[in-house]
Amino acid sequence: MIDWCHRHRLSILQTLPINEISDDNSPYNAVSSLAIEPTTIAISPREVPDLSQDKFTELAQPKVLAELREGPVNYSLVTALKRTLLQAAFEGFCEGHLRLESERAMQFKSFLKENEDWLSDYALFRVLMEENGGLPTWDRWAPKHRAPDSARKWLLSRPEKRREELKRKELFFMYVQWLAFGQWRALKAYGTAKKVYLMGDIPFGVGRFSADVWANRDLFDLDW
Repeated sequence: MIDWCHRHRLSILQTLPINEISDDNSPYNAVSSLAIEPTTIAISPREVPDLSQDKFTELAQPKVLAELREGPVNYSLVTALKRTLLQAAFEGFCEGHLRLESERAMQFKSFLKENEDWLSDYALFRVLMEENGGLPTWDRWAPKHRAPDSARKWLLSRPEKRREELKRKELFFMYVQWLAFGQWRALKAYGTAKKVYLMGDIPFGVGRFSADVWANRDLFDLDW
């Protein structure tokens, strides 16, 4: 699209909000003011080196891809497939880089440090969403999940194997954001080089059922 704009001498490309969407697929109902929607990530061995070609071919079979490339967007199928591919990439990253503390692993850890003020709460929120049927409505979650302090105490009280499983899920959601931030930064740089500038669309307030409100409710008026 940037190339098209460049050819037609258009200097601004405005997008819909790219924040991670909630369970209604609306770009104006985000679960985070900072996290990027995972389905915007380009997932292939060329774009994500942690995903092998063999694993990609196994999970994204030609018949499925052909179905997705025709007709209206099948959000549920796209989301499920990309989640599966991202999970496979994450496993490859843990085995091939994180365990070995490679340069790529160090880049990931730098991202965690740079974004620690929001990323930890967000990752825990996403884990708890999955623990509560995939729903962001934190005021209806299990009582111990409804506030960050009690949720962290709950997590620490789990048996060791279960606790490690949940902590690994947190790391997965952080990894997904690392990929998303990297790809969008690269896209922005590509556009700048072509003199095509991205214009974000953020005409909405932070949603009640978001990681932001769940973790920082003292900053928000919840009488609405």
